[in-house]
Amino acid sequence: RLLVFRPCAQGQIGLWACAASAPMASCKIIGIWAASLAATTGQGCFILRQGPPPEELLNASVVALLRSRFLANLNVQGTGAVIASTGAVPALDDACNGGCPGGYTFHWTRDGALSMLALSDFLVSPLAQGRRDSDLLNTIFRAYTNWVGRLQNETAHRHGEDASREPKWNLSTGTPYEGGWCRPQNDGPGLEAQALMAFAKRVQEPAEQARLWALIRFDLDWLAKEGSPSQNTCDLWEETRDRNLFWNRMTMRTALLAGSRLARLMGHEELAEAYRGAGKALGNPARDHLQAGTFGGCYFTECPPHGAKNDCRDKGKDVDGAVILTLIHGWRAASSAGSPPMLLPTAAVVAHTVKSYNDVFCTLYPVNLVDSRNNIPGVLYGRYAKDAYGGGPWLLISAALASLFYQAANVTATGRRLNTEEVHAWSVALGSSNFNGTPSEFISAGDSVLMRLWHHVRPDDEGHLYEQINKVTGEQYNAKDLTWSYAEVLSALVERRRVWPCRGCHVGGPCEQECLAAATPRPDAELTCPRDAVWPDGHLGPPAGPSNWLRLFGLGLGLGVILGVGGTLCLKYGHRGLSETDSDDEDDFSEDDEKF
Repeated sequence: RLLVFRPCAQGQIGLWACAASAPMASCKIIGIWAASLAATTGQGCFILRQGPPPEELLNASVVALLRSRFLANLNVQGTGAVIASTGAVPALDDACNGGCPGGYTFHWTRDGALSMLALSDFLVSPLAQGRRDSDLLNTIFRAYTNWVGRLQNETAHRHGEDASREPKWNLSTGTPYEGGWCRPQNDGPGLEAQALMAFAKRVQEPAEQARLWALIRFDLDWLAKEGSPSQNTCDLWEETRDRNLFWNRMTMRTALLAGSRLARLMGHEELAEAYRGAGKALGNPARDHLQAGTFGGCYFTECPPHGAKNDCRDKGKDVDGAVILTLIHGWRAASSAGSPPMLLPTAAVVAHTVKSYNDVFCTLYPVNLVDSRNNIPGVLYGRYAKDAYGGGPWLLISAALASLFYQAANVTATGRRLNTEEVHAWSVALGSSNFNGTPSEFISAGDSVLMRLWHHVRPDDEGHLYEQINKVTGEQYNAKDLTWSYAEVLSALVERRRVWPCRGCHVGGPCEQECLAAATPRPDAELTCPRDAVWPDGHLGPPAGPSNWLRLFGLGLGLGVILGVGGTLCLKYGHRGLSETDSDDEDDFSEDDEKF
């Protein structure tokens, strides 16, 4: 039988099952979608920037404004704490029925660590202000280490080691928030350790090195403790629980492997082996988070496609913006540690992920459709399909998508050419039939996302960044001056400058090649979703031959069978190209498996 998309009456699109040699009239319809759904896929929603880059966002005065708002939320009153937001949080008030006093005026372990990682990148980038910012970085980080020491002391002496899983802390007392919240959360210790390790590279004084190492070891020891990584934990949105979340496993594994290298440098071989073994025990975070697309390649999910808890399924989290954050922060962590990443941001499976997410978020948010009709470049991403917490696009996730494109640009700028499958996958994802996988095209994709994001920072917002964008009106919503939003937008701009450090030279201009030659080199690795793991959409795979016809024709196969078999094949074969972290060969681990 042959599966065919054909238009139906009343502006709908139908999926028909037909006998290969029979007329269309004998076909049986097995699925119907609104035409608006088909219109939002690929080229119908993502708009690739044409013309010059977004000077309004790259302007030095705008960057300085974002920088100042970001810094204002760090080292609160000299304590070293990071406040999440000082703004009103109507979404939280609705979710708690007014029962969550204090809003976001707390220190979150995750948000604080990510903000400090963003700071450590920004203040040593070409966007920084030289020696002045170097001194500022040292001051803020030393205050942060004092704050972490205070929280760890509170954890060890008053609340027991389980307080390491506490996500939210009072600014004035340095004690865990005692109200109802989603607990436990096991991504905090790993992220906190990574932030401290980033600062440790700058420290020369032995006494300060020893103190930093003690703080880092506190977090790593908890991660390496048997049972800690496998706990049933909340996700980074603090709503769903599972033992196998992509984001959480990435943060833990990355921290343990980086900690193993640091322990070895510090002369602690036994600890280095313990951290290395704990990281290996986590396996490869991507291996069991590959989901088969409806008619395309595999894409990444936050919850495992098989065996996930009910709340993952109930909230429609097959597509989750946490995955985009996982990909970019995994790449940054690997680059910072000088180790090969788990996969390249140019890989076909990443393109399939972007395509799948484009389809969902374009359908979900009317503001995306309106912007695309008005030819506003880019796309806006949010959390997941059934998000009831405001339910609109998130600035920090959209900015993370821009970072993903800039990271891909950086890879191609160092001379790696995309293969045919990758070029096609990205062409479909970005809705560009002329896409060739060049650095300037990936830069344009990142610029497109930032342009659409900035389009919704209205003049009366005065450059303040919120948490979300209303999915209908396009106005910013909830948590004015969210620290994490500033962190991701500034980090995206840093990623852009890494691959495009030139001033006064536009992408596509006569000085393009000279500028690209100055890009920062990146380590090389790749992951592709093999053809055996996908059900082709008519474009993927090699030229049609007997094996491809066998994939396209099946006796009595309906859509449900395709999805079921595709998911099984993704699970079985989709890990090819990932590091084999479950290998018994210990000698291979340090070279091949210490990859995020």
